[in-house]
Amino acid sequence: MFEFTRHTKRDYLNVCLALYCLLGKIRKDGILSIEADIEVKDVSAHPQNPLRYLAGYPRELELITDMFRMLLSQNMNPFELEVVLDDATQGYVRAAGFFNRGDRTMFKLISRILVANLQGYAPGLAVEMGRHVLLGLNKPSFDELEKFIKTRTGQQATAAKVEDLHAHVESYVAAVAGEAPKAEAGPAHEPKPD
Repeated sequence: MFEFTRHTKRDYLNVCLALYCLLGKIRKDGILSIEADIEVKDVSAHPQNPLRYLAGYPRELELITDMFRMLLSQNMNPFELEVVLDDATQGYVRAAGFFNRGDRTMFKLISRILVANLQGYAPGLAVEMGRHVLLGLNKPSFDELEKFIKTRTGQQATAAKVEDLHAHVESYVAAVAGEAPKAEAGPAHEPKPD
Protein backbone atom coordinates (compact mmCIF):
# COMPACT_ATOMS: atom_id res chain seq x y z
CA MET A 1 0.00 0.00 0.00
CA PHE A 2 1.34 3.44 -0.95
CA GLU A 3 1.47 6.06 1.79
CA PHE A 4 1.75 9.74 0.94
CA THR A 5 4.78 11.48 2.43
CA ARG A 6 4.70 15.20 1.97
CA HIS A 7 7.95 16.00 3.77
CA THR A 8 11.29 16.28 2.03
CA LYS A 9 14.81 16.12 3.39
CA ARG A 10 14.84 19.93 3.36
CA ASP A 11 11.71 20.00 5.55
CA TYR A 12 13.36 17.77 8.15
CA LEU A 13 16.53 19.87 8.01
CA ASN A 14 14.54 23.08 8.61
CA VAL A 15 12.74 21.62 11.62
CA CYS A 16 16.03 20.34 13.05
CA LEU A 17 17.59 23.77 12.50
CA ALA A 18 14.72 25.62 14.19
CA LEU A 19 14.81 23.32 17.22
CA TYR A 20 18.60 23.50 17.38
CA CYS A 21 18.45 27.31 17.46
CA LEU A 22 15.59 27.41 19.97
CA LEU A 23 17.22 24.88 22.29
CA GLY A 24 20.54 26.70 21.99
CA LYS A 25 18.89 29.93 23.09
CA ILE A 26 17.33 28.13 26.06
CA ARG A 27 20.68 26.60 27.02
CA LYS A 28 22.40 29.99 26.82
CA ASP A 29 19.76 32.33 28.28
CA GLY A 30 17.26 30.05 30.08
CA ILE A 31 13.80 28.85 29.11
CA LEU A 32 12.14 32.18 29.89
CA SER A 33 14.18 33.77 27.08
CA ILE A 34 11.98 32.07 24.45
CA GLU A 35 8.64 33.25 25.79
CA ALA A 36 8.38 36.11 23.29
CA ASP A 37 9.62 33.87 20.45
CA ILE A 38 6.84 31.31 20.87
CA GLU A 39 4.11 33.95 21.13
CA VAL A 40 4.93 35.68 17.82
CA LYS A 41 2.13 35.29 15.25
CA ASP A 42 4.28 35.71 12.11
CA VAL A 43 7.70 34.16 12.73
CA SER A 44 8.95 35.06 9.25
CA ALA A 45 8.70 38.77 10.11
CA HIS A 46 11.18 38.38 12.96
CA PRO A 47 14.67 37.57 11.65
CA GLN A 48 16.10 36.93 15.15
CA ASN A 49 13.37 34.45 16.11
CA PRO A 50 14.75 30.87 16.15
CA LEU A 51 11.38 29.64 14.85
CA ARG A 52 11.66 31.68 11.62
CA TYR A 53 12.79 28.50 9.86
CA LEU A 54 9.30 27.06 10.46
CA ALA A 55 7.43 29.84 8.63
CA GLY A 56 6.22 27.36 5.97
CA TYR A 57 5.29 24.64 8.46
CA PRO A 58 2.19 25.77 10.38
CA ARG A 59 1.29 22.45 12.03
CA GLU A 60 4.84 21.76 13.12
CA LEU A 61 5.17 25.32 14.42
CA GLU A 62 1.92 24.94 16.35
CA LEU A 63 3.04 21.66 17.94
CA ILE A 64 6.43 23.06 18.93
CA THR A 65 5.05 26.29 20.38
CA ASP A 66 2.34 24.38 22.27
CA MET A 67 4.97 22.08 23.81
CA PHE A 68 7.18 24.99 24.85
CA ARG A 69 4.21 26.84 26.34
CA MET A 70 3.60 23.73 28.41
CA LEU A 71 7.25 23.51 29.43
CA LEU A 72 7.22 27.18 30.43
CA SER A 73 4.20 26.70 32.66
CA GLN A 74 5.08 23.33 34.23
CA ASN A 75 8.08 21.40 35.41
CA MET A 76 7.91 18.21 33.35
CA ASN A 77 10.24 15.26 33.34
CA PRO A 78 11.17 13.55 30.04
CA PHE A 79 8.68 10.70 30.55
CA GLU A 80 5.77 13.09 31.11
CA LEU A 81 6.72 15.14 28.05
CA GLU A 82 6.97 12.00 25.93
CA VAL A 83 3.44 10.94 26.93
CA VAL A 84 2.06 14.41 26.17
CA LEU A 85 3.89 14.51 22.83
CA ASP A 86 2.55 11.06 21.86
CA ASP A 87 -0.99 12.24 22.58
CA ALA A 88 -0.45 15.51 20.74
CA THR A 89 1.05 13.70 17.76
CA GLN A 90 -2.03 11.49 17.48
CA GLY A 91 -4.25 14.62 17.50
CA TYR A 92 -2.17 16.45 14.89
CA VAL A 93 -2.04 13.44 12.58
CA ARG A 94 -5.81 12.88 12.92
CA ALA A 95 -6.41 16.55 12.19
CA ALA A 96 -4.89 15.98 8.75
CA GLY A 97 -7.93 13.79 7.97
CA PHE A 98 -5.94 10.77 6.81
CA PHE A 99 -3.03 8.64 7.90
CA ASN A 100 0.11 10.33 6.75
CA ARG A 101 3.37 8.58 7.61
CA GLY A 102 5.27 11.76 6.78
CA ASP A 103 3.39 13.75 9.41
CA ARG A 104 3.83 10.98 11.97
CA THR A 105 7.55 10.86 11.23
CA MET A 106 7.86 14.65 11.47
CA PHE A 107 6.16 14.67 14.85
CA LYS A 108 8.33 11.75 16.04
CA LEU A 109 11.37 13.79 15.03
CA ILE A 110 10.14 16.78 17.04
CA SER A 111 9.28 14.57 20.00
CA ARG A 112 12.64 12.80 20.06
CA ILE A 113 14.55 16.10 19.93
CA LEU A 114 12.51 17.69 22.72
CA VAL A 115 12.70 14.63 24.98
CA ALA A 116 16.45 14.25 24.43
CA ASN A 117 16.96 17.90 25.31
CA LEU A 118 14.83 17.56 28.43
CA GLN A 119 17.01 14.59 29.41
CA GLY A 120 19.92 17.02 29.48
CA TYR A 121 21.51 16.50 26.08
CA ALA A 122 23.02 19.51 24.33
CA PRO A 123 21.02 20.92 21.37
CA GLY A 124 23.36 19.43 18.75
CA LEU A 125 23.19 16.00 20.28
CA ALA A 126 19.41 16.21 20.79
CA VAL A 127 18.94 17.07 17.10
CA GLU A 128 21.23 14.23 16.08
CA MET A 129 19.20 11.82 18.21
CA GLY A 130 16.07 13.06 16.51
CA ARG A 131 17.62 12.46 13.10
CA HIS A 132 17.71 8.76 13.91
CA VAL A 133 13.90 8.45 13.66
CA LEU A 134 14.06 9.40 9.99
CA LEU A 135 14.26 6.68 7.36
CA GLY A 136 14.92 6.35 3.67
CA LEU A 137 16.00 8.90 1.13
CA ASN A 138 14.64 11.86 3.10
CA LYS A 139 16.94 11.18 6.06
CA PRO A 140 19.83 13.63 5.99
CA SER A 141 23.24 12.22 6.83
CA PHE A 142 25.08 13.42 9.92
CA ASP A 143 27.33 15.53 7.71
CA GLU A 144 24.41 17.04 5.78
CA LEU A 145 22.66 18.04 9.01
CA GLU A 146 25.81 19.46 10.55
CA LYS A 147 26.68 21.46 7.42
CA PHE A 148 23.09 22.74 7.09
CA ILE A 149 23.07 23.99 10.68
CA LYS A 150 26.56 25.48 10.51
CA THR A 151 25.96 27.40 7.30
CA ARG A 152 22.78 28.96 8.66
CA THR A 153 24.11 29.70 12.13
CA GLY A 154 27.69 30.57 11.19
CA GLN A 155 29.24 27.98 13.52
CA GLN A 156 32.52 26.18 13.22
CA ALA A 157 32.99 22.77 14.78
CA THR A 158 36.15 20.99 15.69
CA ALA A 159 36.92 17.41 14.80
CA ALA A 160 36.98 16.55 18.51
CA LYS A 161 33.42 17.80 18.95
CA VAL A 162 32.26 15.71 16.00
CA GLU A 163 33.94 12.57 17.34
CA ASP A 164 32.49 13.19 20.80
CA LEU A 165 29.05 13.65 19.28
CA HIS A 166 29.31 10.38 17.33
CA ALA A 167 30.29 8.52 20.52
CA HIS A 168 27.35 9.97 22.47
CA VAL A 169 24.89 9.14 19.70
CA GLU A 170 26.12 5.56 19.41
CA SER A 171 25.72 5.14 23.17
CA TYR A 172 22.23 6.66 23.12
CA VAL A 173 21.06 4.56 20.15
CA ALA A 174 22.35 1.42 21.88
CA ALA A 175 20.50 2.37 25.07
CA VAL A 176 17.26 3.00 23.17
CA ALA A 177 17.65 -0.33 21.39
CA GLY A 178 18.23 -2.05 24.74
CA GLU A 179 21.77 -3.10 23.93
CA ALA A 180 24.57 -3.09 26.46
CA PRO A 181 27.11 -0.32 25.84
CA LYS A 182 30.27 -1.42 24.09
CA ALA A 183 33.22 -1.78 26.44
CA GLU A 184 36.15 0.39 25.56
CA ALA A 185 39.46 -1.33 25.07
CA GLY A 186 42.03 -0.17 27.55
CA PRO A 187 45.01 -1.33 29.51
CA ALA A 188 44.44 -4.41 31.60
CA HIS A 189 44.60 -3.77 35.31
CA GLU A 190 46.59 -6.22 37.37
CA PRO A 191 45.73 -6.80 41.01
CA LYS A 192 47.94 -5.00 43.48
CA PRO A 193 50.36 -7.23 45.32
CA ASP A 194 49.82 -7.48 49.08
